[in-house]
Amino acid sequence: MGLQEDKGRKQKEKELSKKIFPILLIVFIGSFLFKEIQDRYTRSKILSLNFGKSEIQDFLVVGKGKNRFIVRGLKLIDEGSQMYINKFLLSYIKEGDAMNIKSEKAIFSKENNTLLLDGNVNFLSKDLIIETPVVKIDLLKKVAENDNDVLIKIKTFTTYGKNLFVDLKNDILQLEKVKSIIRGS
Repeated sequence: MGLQEDKGRKQKEKELSKKIFPILLIVFIGSFLFKEIQDRYTRSKILSLNFGKSEIQDFLVVGKGKNRFIVRGLKLIDEGSQMYINKFLLSYIKEGDAMNIKSEKAIFSKENNTLLLDGNVNFLSKDLIIETPVVKIDLLKKVAENDNDVLIKIKTFTTYGKNLFVDLKNDILQLEKVKSIIRGS
């Protein structure tokens, strides 16, 4: 009897394995397809994400190369096409000379590649101070300009004027309606 029971058991195991294999294959294929569908759905959701504004507190950006720069600010808010910076400070080092540009606020337009400095704008170097309420800088053309009052101070020389134009590539500074005061040394 034991031999017949073994044969019957083996027969049942073969029949069971014939039934289980297709079921396992269907479960495996189903789980694979479900994972693929879930991955594609997740990728589509990630690609459709539209990030809102992001904010960075007390930041520092350093650029190295022939002309180095350091940009600092208390707060940077990125709203996609524009960046807003509070307490803007740019230190620009060109051929060993440093120029610091400060303002209360700065707005960088990514589309136009322009930087608008607003509120107590100061250009400070070793020998020169330029003060004005607002300046717009075209970063592609490397031109800064405004149509506001401007104060330029050099050691023995103070100049007041309007309509500032600075060509940063060629080191040209133009000012209209100029009034200058010269002090003795």
